[in-house]
Amino acid sequence: PQDDPCPIVLDDALVNFDRERMERALALISELAKTRQIILFTCHEREYEHFASDTTVTRIPLYNAENEGKA
Repeated sequence: PQDDPCPIVLDDALVNFDRERMERALALISELAKTRQIILFTCHEREYEHFASDTTVTRIPLYNAENEGKA
């Protein structure tokens, strides 16, 4: 419904995109995020880094190679 849009969950949706397509897709995702919650899972640093300076985005790393094997 327009008055209560459902969240969008994307799991590695941009994995096969080159950098230019990824940038355009992330711009679209940013625009959509103004009206609904978007959760983007990725195994690539590039998407994570893209939003580094965007204070409207919450980035949550689920894996860090520096912490591998640590509890």
